[in-house]
Amino acid sequence: MPAELAELVGGSSSGEEERAREKSQKRRNTLRWFKETQARKVVRDGAFPCWFHGIITRRQAEDLLANKPVGCFLIRVGQSREGYTLSYRGENRCRHYMIEMQSNGKYVIMGEDRAHASLPDLVDHHTRTGIKPLMELLTTPCGQMCDLETDYEEFKGLHHPSVPNHGGSDPGEDHAIDLYPRGGPDQIHLEFQKLFQPPEQSQGLESQKPPVLRRISDRKQRVESGEAGWGSRARRDGIGGGEEVVGDRDHKKPFPRLYPSIRLAMREIQQIQQV
Repeated sequence: MPAELAELVGGSSSGEEERAREKSQKRRNTLRWFKETQARKVVRDGAFPCWFHGIITRRQAEDLLANKPVGCFLIRVGQSREGYTLSYRGENRCRHYMIEMQSNGKYVIMGEDRAHASLPDLVDHHTRTGIKPLMELLTTPCGQMCDLETDYEEFKGLHHPSVPNHGGSDPGEDHAIDLYPRGGPDQIHLEFQKLFQPPEQSQGLESQKPPVLRRISDRKQRVESGEAGWGSRARRDGIGGGEEVVGDRDHKKPFPRLYPSIRLAMREIQQIQQV
């Protein structure tokens, strides 16, 4: 008998641990969902709306709405799903409606026909148009129990990633990381594409290039002009190798040449040594 009791206690304990892990995982998923898809839509001017509440239970919502006037409302983040729930004080009791998120990003109260671009738009609409089927209006937003300790503390800071301040601006100001400061990846692609345009097409754009790209273009043109000069001298002198003049004639630099095989390379070296 004691062994069976211990087994039952152990099984109950493991089941509670499993449920606790599942609950914790759902909470993490909800936080990630809010950060990635909702934060920019809900937060206005760096602050949450007064009717917004975090992951609170149905009972907690009803406690907040107790002794409030009819139509007092709040919107809370869902506990077991990615979404919201509208809770408000009705004539006789509190009512709770799920807010569905459509694939196009709009919000609609389950049972309603009209969708809204944002939660504030949904709230504003139902302060003028009653919610089906009882056609009750939303009136007064229900705030926090304590403004110093809100129930959405874990959602704070999710709406804007902070970036270290390396300049002379205000340290408290948030900055976005600009990975493509000159107009995005397409602009960078176009800049490099200009390097391979014929000279007559790129002369008019030369002054618009940044210094780094201009130096690359100048180096490419010097190499091309050097190859042309080397080819004419090779034909005149009757040899296949030599030294290439790049830029100043007083400074000669060996210009490497590629050969299709080692045998041809050795043959040309022997010809140079015999001259």
